[in-house]
Amino acid sequence: MSEAVKVLGGGARRAWQAVQAVVFLVGVAIVAALLFAPKLGLFLLWDVLIPVAPLLLVVAPGLWRNVCPLGTFSLLPAHARASKKRAIPREWQSRLLAVAVLLLLVIVPLRHPLLDRYGVLTGIVLVAVAALALALGFVFDLKSAWCSGLCPVYPVEMLYGSRPVVAVPNVQCRTCSNCVAPCRDSRTGLTPLDAARSGPGRTASLVLVGGFPGFVLGWYLVELQAGWGLGLEIAWSYGLSLGGLVVSLLVFLALWRVVPNGHGLLARVFAALAIAIYYWFKLPVVLGLRGDGSHALVSLQGAVPDWTVWPLRLGMGALLFGLLVGRRALRGWSPRPPMEAHSTQGVNQLIGYGNLLIRPAEWINIKSWAATIQRESIMFTRACIWALAAALFGTVVWAEAPADTKAEDAKDDANTEEKTEPKPEPKPEKKSDPFTLSIPLGDEEDAPAITLRFFGQHRTRYELRAPAQYNPGLADQTSVQQFNMRTRLGVDAKFPGNANFLFELQDVRLWGDEPRANANSVNTSGFEGLDVLQAYIYTTNLFDIGIEAHAGRQKFTVGNQRLISTLEWAPQSRAWDGIRIARSFLDKQVTVTGFAMLINDLNRVRDDEWMLGLTARWAPDFLKKSDLELLLLYMNRDDISGNNDGHVTTASLRWNGWHGLNSDDSLAIAYTAEGIAQFGTADTAYWGTPGEDNSNVKAFAAALTLDFIMGFGDHSFTVGAEWDYASGDSDPTDNDFQTFRSPFPFGHKYHGFADQIGWRNLHNFSFRATWTVKNVGFVENLSVHLQAHNFQRENDDDAWYNPGGGSIRAGTPDESDLLGNEIDLVISMKVNRWVAFEAGWAHFFAGRFVKQTATGSGPGSDNEDSDMDFIWAQLTLQF
Repeated sequence: MSEAVKVLGGGARRAWQAVQAVVFLVGVAIVAALLFAPKLGLFLLWDVLIPVAPLLLVVAPGLWRNVCPLGTFSLLPAHARASKKRAIPREWQSRLLAVAVLLLLVIVPLRHPLLDRYGVLTGIVLVAVAALALALGFVFDLKSAWCSGLCPVYPVEMLYGSRPVVAVPNVQCRTCSNCVAPCRDSRTGLTPLDAARSGPGRTASLVLVGGFPGFVLGWYLVELQAGWGLGLEIAWSYGLSLGGLVVSLLVFLALWRVVPNGHGLLARVFAALAIAIYYWFKLPVVLGLRGDGSHALVSLQGAVPDWTVWPLRLGMGALLFGLLVGRRALRGWSPRPPMEAHSTQGVNQLIGYGNLLIRPAEWINIKSWAATIQRESIMFTRACIWALAAALFGTVVWAEAPADTKAEDAKDDANTEEKTEPKPEPKPEKKSDPFTLSIPLGDEEDAPAITLRFFGQHRTRYELRAPAQYNPGLADQTSVQQFNMRTRLGVDAKFPGNANFLFELQDVRLWGDEPRANANSVNTSGFEGLDVLQAYIYTTNLFDIGIEAHAGRQKFTVGNQRLISTLEWAPQSRAWDGIRIARSFLDKQVTVTGFAMLINDLNRVRDDEWMLGLTARWAPDFLKKSDLELLLLYMNRDDISGNNDGHVTTASLRWNGWHGLNSDDSLAIAYTAEGIAQFGTADTAYWGTPGEDNSNVKAFAAALTLDFIMGFGDHSFTVGAEWDYASGDSDPTDNDFQTFRSPFPFGHKYHGFADQIGWRNLHNFSFRATWTVKNVGFVENLSVHLQAHNFQRENDDDAWYNPGGGSIRAGTPDESDLLGNEIDLVISMKVNRWVAFEAGWAHFFAGRFVKQTATGSGPGSDNEDSDMDFIWAQLTLQF
């Protein structure tokens, strides 16, 4: 229900216009101070204006809507009758609201690293925003494009202003053209959830209402450390703010499902919680009771006891909850002004972009220059919208919004006959999934919904290794045993409009690795403990052109995982921070993927390591289970010390083939051929081999596999052979690095389960056999795997390397090339989709090279190392 129509008298209007002029000049003065006296400008903006604004939005949001300098600037063309007053359809109102929420969430975290520090930058941003607001005012109708559209403060106005204490006249809108429906200013009890009933605006409103308390709390928890680079500061600011948003949103969505009839109350509770958190932190600073006093409006330090801050905080919180939650909606922000003579209710929902409402200019000079500005403003607006779309990919703005029903058009069509539609057949009931939660965003049966899929894993593994390791001298004759434990818990949130978010936590530790009765202390094993394994935004159809995009911390593999692998065998596994984009062509036969990942920035601006990659994969339809993949990978490390740099390109071409030999494919052969070349420059510390710094990298690797597969009902049997080659360095002292170095390999899979051999300076000849049977008693799948390896140095001038690429023992032509042999036996049981068990034994037979390079006395004084045994048993619970 809107407020009654009210017309301002001439005297009252002139008084309001005077107030608008004064506030507008104050805004201009703040921008000028930011540009020419940054310290003063920052104080006026962030320590005077911003602390007062949220409370003003609770008490009298209409007052702010009347005097906002940007709003006044945006409506200047309308008041001068120089605006085209183009209408914005309802679906685009929803999209603009989504962009406004997105701008809010993007701009606020930038305060810590940039906007709170650099007044000139903040002033430039405000000038650009003012130009955008003015340009939109020349094109679109009244408040539809800026004040009730793109303005990032507008969603907060609705969030905090659902129960205004005071209503004021609407000075900006002299007459109502119904530019936005429902009217944001006159609608009683309006929240962000009421502003958009469908489309991306609905999703964005839900994110704002549910996530804003956590967003505000996360923002206040950000503390930047001295010595951090700008990239780390930005990542930390966004990480805590958006991480808090996600946690708060998940709690909100759970409560949303529990209280389906109390959504309005729930929205107001979370709004009150958000503003209460804001003043919990800000009020003591404003009053000088916390901080150094440089941000205080009034300093009460020393005038009141320190404990006064607590009743102030609690009192402010109680007041805000009383205003937002404990009161009925009695009024809107402003009474609705009289309707324009040519306007009708809902007119803007029935017209498109082609219908223009042009009002004659009152002054001929305004009309003359307005025409030029209008043309430029349209180009400027389009450029801004496309720039936002390109920079903030995955936004729900471009998601497909449900079209409005053309009921009025159907009534006007006299030739249309009513047809009786047959009753649709009932849809089959979907199987319930206890780990998937669907939250509809409307009351309709086919309303869009948010789908939350929860997943997790717990893995406990016992390991026994004897001897513990091969030292440069004799092997350590002692054994080592341990239980390592990995627990994961995550949620995959899919929102309408193809904007999704995945978040996964991981806890890794060794039994007994922490002090007694202090289970949450830092462990000593080097494991990470509790950490964020994955947290990324993703979409499968970016810009509606089939682009898959992932941004954030993520796991991914390339090819057969020889070069880039998540290394799931290791307790910690691997993940990277960055962006990955993929696009398929020719009915998904060709897929091109690009990625940019930060590996380690070491808390410095110039000391960082990152990788850029491009893959092109071809999987032709006429070759079943076969594909060809090209990889180009550039890795860069710039060490601030100057002696640990690397700039290396890796190029790989891999072909996987699979061919059935009979009609039912129960007999088949599978093969892999891969060739890899590396070139660039690197320092000794980076490449991990002797030589000179800034040497040329010239290394190569190859892999060939062949498997014969036989199937007999529930049984299958596979036998195969493999050869892995990695170049070594014929002269480790020159300025050429010829030793191949795999970036992030999966050595455990390809070079023996004992994990004593790395893919460097290596010939690996292996044979394997696997027997698999299904449905054995209570076991869904049982497999027995046996393999044997022969490891030799490729170049007898080079060393023996471990799976991580580190040197175990240096070598010369005087020693044998035989590193050793290994046999592995693995038994795997998949009980069901939830439970799996694995046990294995690997025996490494120390080769002649290992024995010849052993030194020392005592056990093994005959310079012969003992063989190594590795035994493990692993239980995995997964959902």
